[in-house]
This record gives sequence, C-alpha cells and structure tokens, in this order.
Amino acid sequence: MPKTSRMTSTKPIVIDESGCAHYWQIQSPSGSTSGGVCKRCGETRSFFNSAQALAEARAAAELAAAEVAANA
Repeated sequence: MPKTSRMTSTKPIVIDESGCAHYWQIQSPSGSTSGGVCKRCGETRSFFNSAQALAEARAAAELAAAEVAANA
C-alpha cells in the first residue's frame, strides 16, 4: 500500500504592535461579550459572542463618530 501524505494548510501568524502573536484563551459566553487573556503575554481583550453584537457595536461607534463630526 503506498504511503499517503496529508496536506496541511498554513495560516499566517499575525503579530501586533506589542510584538506578540497572541494565543487567546476566551471565557465562556456571558452576555454580548466574553473576556480573553493571551496565554503568551497576558494582554486582556473583549470578544463579541455573536455577529449581531458586533454589528450593534459598530453601528453605535459610527453614530458616535458622526455626532462628533457634526459638532466639530
């Protein structure tokens, strides 16, 4: 029987301004966001638990930016 090889996909490693290629450990879903901690550097961040929560946050940010621009 001939040997077969598995094809593997390579994913790009993204390194941010801090120089860390984060490896996030994200808490279980609780509300619209969950906290995450990088296992490598200890940085913390919030992650959205649904596309709807992300869309609502983006819409609120766009509205706030438009209000600031209108008052400038």
